Amino acid sequence: MPESDFVHGQIEPLVSDDPDLDSAPSRKQQFWEIRSKSEPEPAKTMGGHKPIFVSHGKNRVPLQQIQTLLSSFQIPHKMVADEANPKRPISQKVRDILQECGSAILVFTRDQQFFDSEGTEFWLPSENVVHELGAASFLYGDRIVVFKEKGTYFPIAFQSIGSIEFESNDIQARTADLLKELIGFGLVRVMPT
Repeated sequence: MPESDFVHGQIEPLVSDDPDLDSAPSRKQQFWEIRSKSEPEPAKTMGGHKPIFVSHGKNRVPLQQIQTLLSSFQIPHKMVADEANPKRPISQKVRDILQECGSAILVFTRDQQFFDSEGTEFWLPSENVVHELGAASFLYGDRIVVFKEKGTYFPIAFQSIGSIEFESNDIQARTADLLKELIGFGLVRVMPT
């Protein structure tokens, strides 16, 4: 971190659940978080969870289905296309939104058609979603849900990544799979009636 960021940063106490820490004032003062003013403030949402970053390819039908599902369960989410772009480059806008979120849903669709040397057709996802997968992996670890439209070819580096395959324009058929992932992240709880 450049010295100028450190000098102009904020120092904020961290909240601890450790009862021993609360009873030892001298130890309590050792735990602080240093945050640069250039970093965006963490987004606060219902239940203390950050929103879900949603990325998509060129086919917007699966995206609309994901948005409808998340909205119907009142799960906060953000997309780059929905956010204002006040005089900042798109890369900065994506970075800012990624940092405001705490997990991601990435929708890979059949966006770019290619043919191999034998004339066999194959489809690649949009490059933006591939780049956002890399960034989300760095920021969120395993708190990522990857949807892949049937017939979408992943580059070799991504073939080992777990994904939920869906039929073209029918991602809503995989609602149960998405809810299982969100329950696993602790973003959704099932309450008995």
